[in-house]
Amino acid sequence: MPMPVTATLVPDQQTIRLSGSLTLRATVEGPAPLRVEMPGPALSDESAPLWEIAPLGPAQRIDLPDGQQRWAQDYKVSPFAPGATVPLSLRDGTVAAGDVIEATAIAFPALSIRVDTKIVKIEAGEAIPATGIEELPPLPPSDALPPGVVGFVFAVVLLLTAGIVLSLRRRKPKPELAPEEVALRALVSDADTPDRIAAILRTFAATRFDLPATTMTTAELAKVHPDGELQAILEACDRARFAGVAWGPEECGAMVNRARAWVVDPTPDPA
Repeated sequence: MPMPVTATLVPDQQTIRLSGSLTLRATVEGPAPLRVEMPGPALSDESAPLWEIAPLGPAQRIDLPDGQQRWAQDYKVSPFAPGATVPLSLRDGTVAAGDVIEATAIAFPALSIRVDTKIVKIEAGEAIPATGIEELPPLPPSDALPPGVVGFVFAVVLLLTAGIVLSLRRRKPKPELAPEEVALRALVSDADTPDRIAAILRTFAATRFDLPATTMTTAELAKVHPDGELQAILEACDRARFAGVAWGPEECGAMVNRARAWVVDPTPDPA
């Protein structure tokens, strides 16, 4: 009886920052020779608005014992939206194994990744206290150096050490950007498709109003946060994404400007 074909999907991290990325390994194992094809848009319809994905080099095929083979492909994946359980899944691929000529669909397991936005603060008890200036040992007497030179060198060392200590004490953590600034920056550099425009606005609504906007439909979001302009923009993006209505550069640019105007002046949280 031929061995079954199995598919796995393994991330190198279960929790990442919104500004970070992870490496995702997709593998298929089965009888040799193993022939695997992946669709062009690798992400599923559910995950495409939430993640950006890019292959890390070509796929590999590794021979295994008992006439088996393993196909492996690594991807770099970066999040668009935060959340405790952001769904991450691939579209079904096709595989033909062993003597089978006709390829069949193969599904990879779905994942949930935690995407954080806040900087983790260090508690006072965990901080390493600044050490004082260590007392330098006396310099041995030398006939080659006059006493004045030795005193000058000692004073310079003390000043440099004190300057380093003061600089470390005054150093402050880089402040986290406000949600509005994050969204406005993204709407300049990243917002080139309806998917990304919608993802940026949902991420802003999630952080600005503390709503699960990244996991809600447009209709569900309108019920908990009635904002006519936000709903109109998201509905336009939904039509382009799901009805196959392509946007040209002028339409996309106009929608980006409309989204930026809403970020600057959104409807306050009704709660």
